[in-house]
Amino acid sequence: MPTFYVTKWALTDGIFEVIADEPDASYQNMISAHWKDHRGLMQHHFHGDWIEWHRKLESAVDRAKTMQANKISSLEKQVARVKALKF
Repeated sequence: MPTFYVTKWALTDGIFEVIADEPDASYQNMISAHWKDHRGLMQHHFHGDWIEWHRKLESAVDRAKTMQANKISSLEKQVARVKALKF
């Protein structure tokens, strides 16, 4: 079974490596993965290549950086809205 890199929770739990079957096109490129973490044995389904899972670590890192930039931008807008409040 091949290794995939999951970025679904990259901003909270980081990028993690899972082993799963090759995705089936009939299931819209979803993978079903099992892994072990501090909570025990986990199973989850992840959507589409370059959305929640990646074949290469470099791709996963690029996606995590994009997610980080988007989150920072969102937070900056939120801070600006709060600063603009008049009491």
